[in-house]
Amino acid sequence: MKNIEEVLKKLVFTTKEVAECHDKLSNVFYYLKSNVDRGKIAKLKKGLYALVNPVTNMIYADKYMIATRINDNSFVAYHSAFELYGMANQIFSTVYVASKVRFVDFEYDGILYKYIRYQVPSDIETIQSSIDILVTSYEQSLIDCVDRVDLAGGSEELLKIFDFCRRADANKLLLILQKYNNKTLYQKVGFLFEKSNNILSLPKSFFQECHKHIAKNIVYFLQDIGGEIKLNKKWNIIAPKDLRKI
Repeated sequence: MKNIEEVLKKLVFTTKEVAECHDKLSNVFYYLKSNVDRGKIAKLKKGLYALVNPVTNMIYADKYMIATRINDNSFVAYHSAFELYGMANQIFSTVYVASKVRFVDFEYDGILYKYIRYQVPSDIETIQSSIDILVTSYEQSLIDCVDRVDLAGGSEELLKIFDFCRRADANKLLLILQKYNNKTLYQKVGFLFEKSNNILSLPKSFFQECHKHIAKNIVYFLQDIGGEIKLNKKWNIIAPKDLRKI
């Protein structure tokens, strides 16, 4: 039988983990209810709890720690990944949590934990903290946000994220694009990354490879920014004419 102190060290824990420390189910429910009532632990949602700091009366875990403990394969993604990396222009009150296993969205302390269906094999990194936080890699996050601009916070926010970008690994980017296997995404990535290549420092071969896979049909991209739009013949993309160089 596990020691309850070892479970509490995780800061965020499940009913199942508490159950492994008790011989009776009734004892599990009594432990959880009594400690919630006394303010020693907090109920985040059904089956998920967090340890409370007795000094501040707030939980120790931050929103990213909670996100990575929702289920066995949940991880931080899209705009929330860039928030975690310190590369987002805005901090949202929603955490995008990707997982192959669906969970019901829930809110705790003003933060909404939103489930995002994620089917593409992903490049995941671990950020070591009090709890190891799982998050999409920098390169994966870039491509994911180009693919789902809505989950990047919109077109303007996506462009501002690129203001904080750093050098990217071309091989990683191409591997991720191969997993997506989406011609339209190759177009969007090639177009936008070329605009920002003064920061990303990608080789010419990267753009040549992207161009090999683009679709013949014209794609509209970032047009919600407003203003006059123009066809980029190289990438077959219609985008704002005055799209700023990043």
